Amino acid sequence: MNECDISFVVPVYNASLHLEEWKKSLLKVIEPLKNDWEIILIDDGSIDNSWKIIESWAKDDQRFRAYGLSKNFGQHPAMTLGLELARGRIIMTMDDDLQIPHDCIPVFIEKLENDVDIVAGRRRTRNDSLIFRQLPSLLLNKIMRKISKVMRNDFGCNNVAYKRWVIEAVMQSREKCRFLPELVGWAGGRIKEVEVEHRVGPSRYRFSKLIKLNLELLTNYNLWFIYLWICIIGAVTLFFGILMCAVTTYAILNFKIGIALLGIFIFVIGLVGTQLNRLLIEIQDRPLYVVSAGRIQDSYCDRMSRNKLLGFIPDR
Repeated sequence: MNECDISFVVPVYNASLHLEEWKKSLLKVIEPLKNDWEIILIDDGSIDNSWKIIESWAKDDQRFRAYGLSKNFGQHPAMTLGLELARGRIIMTMDDDLQIPHDCIPVFIEKLENDVDIVAGRRRTRNDSLIFRQLPSLLLNKIMRKISKVMRNDFGCNNVAYKRWVIEAVMQSREKCRFLPELVGWAGGRIKEVEVEHRVGPSRYRFSKLIKLNLELLTNYNLWFIYLWICIIGAVTLFFGILMCAVTTYAILNFKIGIALLGIFIFVIGLVGTQLNRLLIEIQDRPLYVVSAGRIQDSYCDRMSRNKLLGFIPDR
């Protein structure tokens, strides 16, 4: 594999309206760099013209590498593909929107050249909805600090630069339920945060998706949450059971206890069900992603090994 200095990994989803502006802004910053670089673009099943745009970029310039997934697999599977394909000594992930200005990139590279393994962005101010964006993100950050033991303050910022060994360690993990910050926390490394500007713009995560992500993190990545809730529910049930025995008649007592136990049973079954669902996904061992036949525009594709990929890339 021919290495380069920097690989930029960018999942793309329904971004055709601003992709050209995004490219212009990025090239203005990275073309003056003395580093040899590449941009890996993964179309995550877009239903607009995103694939046609990034495909044309890759045809015109070999520094652009484009892959199109067969459907929308999600941001983290798409990013995993890009990280597997990256050739850079430094690998930097970013979004396809314009919320984080690209002029912060040289700062990330400079900080990473020192005695630091990971440089992560931290949005200085949040210019989006308090209820639907900032509060769920605040909850996500608290959960991730607890789970990963990484003292980042903004896990929702995807502008992160890694030394290659960190990504190589993360790619050794073969699990299918993947959340990159959690895996990076497992791999370890010295981390430094850089403040970045945040602009209002289109976001990949809707409010409902942020809530779903928080719940998945609580139940899929740490069993302490399930153990804690089962213990709390057991203690609360015992307390109210003793209290109701003292203040209610026998018939009313049976009814209330029955309703309470039914609710608790359903809640616990739901928690256990999330773990069983994750176990089923791991046992099925399906490819994490599937690249659509005919949606590969990459001059390095034929030279790479597909044996260790977490997903499936067909022959061209």
